[in-house]
Formats: sequence, C-alpha cells, structure tokens
Amino acid sequence: MTGTAVQRFPEAGDDRRKLCPRALQPVRGRATICTLVALPGFICVGAFSISRVVVIMERIKAFFEGIRTYLREVVGELRKVVWPSRERVIKATGIVVAMVALVAGFLYLWDLGIGALMELLLA
Repeated sequence: MTGTAVQRFPEAGDDRRKLCPRALQPVRGRATICTLVALPGFICVGAFSISRVVVIMERIKAFFEGIRTYLREVVGELRKVVWPSRERVIKATGIVVAMVALVAGFLYLWDLGIGALMELLLA
C-alpha cells in the first residue's frame, strides 16, 4: 500500500474513541489506516481497520452494481413491450372520454333530481 500510512491502534487509554460513533470505532491490534472523519456532532481522528474499509468499498461497489443491473433489466423489459398503434390509442381515448361524459351527465341529472326532491320535502 504505497503512500498510505499504516499503523497499529493503541491498546488502551485513547480518549478519542469516545468522540467516535460506535460504527466508526477502530479495531484494536489490527493493521489500520489513519483517517480523519468529520460527521455532524463528531470529530473523529483515529484509525480504521483495513478489512473494514475493504468491506465498505465492496458494499458500495455492490450497491452501484445492483443499480446498474436494475437499469439494464428495465431497458430489456421495455424492449419487450408491444406498444399500441396510434389508431388504437385514439380509439381507446375516445371511449374513455365518452364514458366520462356519460357518467358525468348521469350524476348531473341525479343531483338535479335529488335537489328538486329535497326542495319539495323541505318547503
């Protein structure tokens, strides 16, 4: 590991560990990488296990690989779709608009009838 400072974390008595969140605390007695981590509310100067860094990097790589795989599958599925023709879309849209108008007219007439009935009952 050229250019990377590698050291062993002190065995005990390092008060800086108290400033670090538990998930970021280094592993004692293992080869570690010196780092400075700044998190909201934390100042963490310490060393982290190289194996932990490798695991984190593998998780990040797997996360982005999963996104890549997902997007490839989406494109593959979209290529399988049988898209309707323009004429079919226009015909289906006309049917939907006609049904909406029919139901709206029915509800309008129903409301007029109920309103007239309520005026007779309450007058």
